[in-house]
Amino acid sequence: MRTKAGLLVAGLLLAGLVGCTPGLSPEQTGPVETYLAFYGAVSSADWERAAQLLDPDTVAAFRALGRELAESVGSQAEPLDFFLRGVQPVVAAPLRQPVVVRQESGAAVLRVRAGECAEVGPPGPDCLQREVRMVSRQGRWWIQPELPAGLRPQAAGKQEVKP
Repeated sequence: MRTKAGLLVAGLLLAGLVGCTPGLSPEQTGPVETYLAFYGAVSSADWERAAQLLDPDTVAAFRALGRELAESVGSQAEPLDFFLRGVQPVVAAPLRQPVVVRQESGAAVLRVRAGECAEVGPPGPDCLQREVRMVSRQGRWWIQPELPAGLRPQAAGKQEVKP
């Protein structure tokens, strides 16, 4: 169980380097704005908002693991909430403006940098850089972290863009 939790935490951290765009609903934003909203939600420990910005398959995987973890310790908490509160990711700051590096029909990859990053050249030791996969479904953008194979939902026909 501990290994699954560690793998899923790693998957969540791959979702970003974990602000909200005031007044905009997810249907009105692009991939960059959705990521900024996710970063803001995680930064302020607003787990309900963070979960709303993850793609539904990822939320289902997190909820399933949260249920297993909650049962193993006898918790009656809602499984997704139990899992997300337990993760307590470290938020790297300051966040640099995410950049779309690839975009196809219904999918995009963002490059996200945080910490002390030079404007040019390779990232230094205090600069964290990740690529974040985003998908567009049902008229809105969702964050789709790369999950370890044992936790990845097997959904036929869903498009993926490799980071």
